[in-house]
Amino acid sequence: RYTRMDVTVQVRTQAVQSALKKYMEWEEGTKTILSKSAVKLRELGCVSDEEFILEMLEDVENELKCLYGIVNKLRAVSYDPVYVMEYQDKLKHKYDEEIRALLP
Repeated sequence: RYTRMDVTVQVRTQAVQSALKKYMEWEEGTKTILSKSAVKLRELGCVSDEEFILEMLEDVENELKCLYGIVNKLRAVSYDPVYVMEYQDKLKHKYDEEIRALLP
């Protein structure tokens, strides 16, 4: 069994890098699927469905842009643990606000 003290800065850094990489891959895969879906819907003449998918695609592209920015910021500070923890709080607040905006 591991204690908090057993987890080194290097292990934490690798965990953050790995999680961000997987998240980017997932968002990029989502972007690919949505793009293909929009093309197919256009070919089928389903204009309103295509517009809905294009809105989703725009959201994914914005999320990817944000994610690239996060990765660049963390790289710039060499994934400093203090910075990561402070930035984590900012991200939590950002996503909490986005969730609230979606709820009725």
